Amino acid sequence: DELIDVILTPGLRPGAASVFLDFISYSGGPLPEELLASCPVPVSMLWGEEDPWESIELGRSLLSGAACVTEFVPLPGIG
Repeated sequence: DELIDVILTPGLRPGAASVFLDFISYSGGPLPEELLASCPVPVSMLWGEEDPWESIELGRSLLSGAACVTEFVPLPGIG
């Protein structure tokens, strides 16, 4: 519960929606899957099965070609 509060509390502050919209509309840099191509260490990827923006199938697909991803862990009931 404490972890959830730590993650959610900033989103309840005034102006949070504006910051979130700026964040999700940012397109000035490389995509995470592009960065993984040059990642020199093993990566465990955790993905919420209920992600409302990118499905778990899309996540698996995007990361399937990244050699550094050593495990893909679905998180049931998490968005």
